[in-house]
Amino acid sequence: MTDPRGYTRKQIERVKQVVKEGTSLSTIELDATTTTETIKFGIPVSKVSYCSSGGLAGTIIFSVDGVAFVDSTVFASGTPGSYNTHNVIAIKVTRTAGTGKLVVAAK
Repeated sequence: MTDPRGYTRKQIERVKQVVKEGTSLSTIELDATTTTETIKFGIPVSKVSYCSSGGLAGTIIFSVDGVAFVDSTVFASGTPGSYNTHNVIAIKVTRTAGTGKLVVAAK
């Protein structure tokens, strides 16, 4: 069984396990063709830290319920940042320039 983004059940469980252990995951390669990625953590997290690879820059919006996204923040290429205002269950990453991946650490 796959979800709408094409992930298998095993891949989804791996992402959930990664979040439980407090390690990191990343978006797919974002470029002119693929400009957005949504990461669902599977559990509420209290802090999300992020840093992009390559020349990727863009925005991140956060969601408590996985449906409504709020509190937009901008990220720049290679500049780490973090968000810990509210517990979140998902983030939506939108590319505004460059190409690369956004690495996310959540706990």
